[in-house]
Amino acid sequence: MKLNIPRLLMLIITITILAILAVLGVSKIQGKNLGSLYALGAAAAKNNDWQKAFNHFDALCKQNCQYQDVATRLSEAARNAIQYQQKELTIEKEIKIIQWLVTSGDLDIATEALNHCTVVIPSGKFIMGEDNNDADERPQREIYLDTFEIDRYEVTNIQYQRFVLEMGYRTPHYWSGTNYPPGQADYPVVGVGWEDANAYCEWVGKRLPTEAEWEKACRGPDSNIYPWGDEWDDEKANIGINQANQWPYHYEDGWEFVLTPGTSEQILGLRPVGSYLDGASLYGVLDMIGNASEWIADWYNPNFYSEMPVENPVGLDPPWQHSVRGSAWYDRAGHESWMLHKSRCSARNASHSYDTPRLGFRCAQ
Repeated sequence: MKLNIPRLLMLIITITILAILAVLGVSKIQGKNLGSLYALGAAAAKNNDWQKAFNHFDALCKQNCQYQDVATRLSEAARNAIQYQQKELTIEKEIKIIQWLVTSGDLDIATEALNHCTVVIPSGKFIMGEDNNDADERPQREIYLDTFEIDRYEVTNIQYQRFVLEMGYRTPHYWSGTNYPPGQADYPVVGVGWEDANAYCEWVGKRLPTEAEWEKACRGPDSNIYPWGDEWDDEKANIGINQANQWPYHYEDGWEFVLTPGTSEQILGLRPVGSYLDGASLYGVLDMIGNASEWIADWYNPNFYSEMPVENPVGLDPPWQHSVRGSAWYDRAGHESWMLHKSRCSARNASHSYDTPRLGFRCAQ
């Protein structure tokens, strides 16, 4: 068979030209789309609609994060969406923005954003305590609280690190110098004492919540047993149920699980804040049980409920150990009935220790 070389070359050249034109056409279309997204994001930012600006710049960045200054504009939109439109964001959108800031490496902006993530708890009465459980929860009382705000998330490593660096403050012993374990920027800081937690809250212009405030934020307007309702669901909180084989009762030191946190829900370990969105209280506060137990402003008094005032109560004595609320990511006992019992919003606890991987905190104001 005789080949027609000129004709074959012409065919190859034609196909090559068409392919180049196609690529150029696609590139032109893509460039137009990127330009449109950028223009939409810029217009939204100009109108101070930062949530919409974040959506457009985020969509653009997913296609080409090197386009113009989109990475910078996205960080700006993320910070301002939290700072100025936080009350309008869904929890899902808020945590998406936080996670983007952390994964993109914008940790200073992520820290600022987290500081603004608060929930307003309206004034009014709620049911505090339970008559059918531990003696220190009795009697059940109707308590009035003024309006207050509480952090949606537990204080994270990046937030606490800024405090440490600016104030020259001591660090948890599991940190390396002033650095938290790699990859744990948005994990709750643990291993801090009450004085440390209180000092941080004062530094940031807030304070620790009272027992009454914490319980109201957890129980919600319907006085739930658990943050999300009255029925237990172990997929809504990071606690070590059914993991007792990983946690021998006599084993006191849980730091190895903090230094190398679990990579799946089946492995013990802390989780990033906001990992259990379905576990939010009806007010929208997250991780009130599971992850870290939390320091409270009050001194712990087992008989406080029988004598506490019915308006804005605060436990002021005896000055021996401070109250702790919320179950942690593990308990040495490890059995389900105990963890469920301690995961109730009304469950009380206390401690005067600080060197424990179970204890963290959140702030109120």
